[in-house]
Amino acid sequence: MAERAFPFDGGPGAVLTEPDWEAMASLWQDDGVADVPGTLTLSVVSEEVPGKLKVKPGRASFRGFHYVLDTEMEISYSLNSDTSQWRADLVVLRLDRGTNKLSIALKEGTVGGSRPNPDTDGPSPEMALAYFNIPPNSAAVPANQVVDLRTFVSRRIRVSAKGAETFPDGTIFYNVDLGRFYAKIRERGATTSEIARVPRFREVIVHNASDSSDYPADPLVGTLVWDEALQQLLIQTSWTTPTWAPVGGSKMEAIKRRGGDLAVTSGTASTADTILTIPIDRTGSFQFEAVIFYRIATAGATCSLQVTTPPLGASGRSTVGFEYNNGSNTASLRAASITANATLGPFGAPAASTNYSCRVYGSFINTGSASLGSLGITYLNPSGNLTIVNGTYLTVRQV
Repeated sequence: MAERAFPFDGGPGAVLTEPDWEAMASLWQDDGVADVPGTLTLSVVSEEVPGKLKVKPGRASFRGFHYVLDTEMEISYSLNSDTSQWRADLVVLRLDRGTNKLSIALKEGTVGGSRPNPDTDGPSPEMALAYFNIPPNSAAVPANQVVDLRTFVSRRIRVSAKGAETFPDGTIFYNVDLGRFYAKIRERGATTSEIARVPRFREVIVHNASDSSDYPADPLVGTLVWDEALQQLLIQTSWTTPTWAPVGGSKMEAIKRRGGDLAVTSGTASTADTILTIPIDRTGSFQFEAVIFYRIATAGATCSLQVTTPPLGASGRSTVGFEYNNGSNTASLRAASITANATLGPFGAPAASTNYSCRVYGSFINTGSASLGSLGITYLNPSGNLTIVNGTYLTVRQV
């Protein structure tokens, strides 16, 4: 096998062919548009002019060659005269090695068929920029029927003490003062960039998931996952056979916090607060607390509460306490009870539209089946329009 090296100013490496350049320069940068998602660089747009589209100016790197479009370019497509079926065409950046050109090109699809694919392995390879759908019996492409397919070049990892704001979006950099990696990012549609810390090895990364089939295939013990179905944070304890356990061990601990105000109409028989509901999926002993911030539109008005527990089983029992801060301190206790609901109160509002708070707390022992139900709060018969204020919360923990 012959050895080769280039480029040099003398010897066999002094002659550099076009294939040599492509092989060498394609290692310097990934194929793609020289920008980040959310920008218009080399984007294809429709101004809904029959037979016409436009490509915005920009630069790209493809197979080691550099492409520049310095002014907006108009491209033409043939009209779709079919009366019932759509047609999808593809816009590409094409490298023609025979003519030594890198240029925008159009690949027309077939009526009723799928969109064309870019040629990635032939003598004239292509990089997709966008495809667009042409309606039946229509001369113009609607703006929302242009689908962006651009990929983007990667950014170099930089080193910085300060001044990261000068880096382009998408750059990963190492801050020598802080000893940390950061990424400069800007979400699609955002007007400003932000600096996000890159986690260290074995640092906590939280994933969202709906059930165990969606958990990350992460080989790092200590990874956290939020299970949306269980409303619980789990930690990976083994990766050879992925094992997940609730944070804090095998015992359940959960909190639900109201993210906005809840309006309860005067005279309503009952309104369940869906935010203050926590599924109970196991047997055992539990403690709970709810702190409710409220106001009532009518002075002297009152409202009662109902604490709903899961069916606790033949040997289950619960104890509930209740207090509020408007000059009274009322306790309502239940012991050795296995009924599902406890009615508490009433709590009141001495002044109209003034914020007050009340607290519900207690414990229960669950001896029922594995799929139990929920712990929740319901508001009963307010004598004035009641508002449950943002920040109200319910927490439960297994003990």
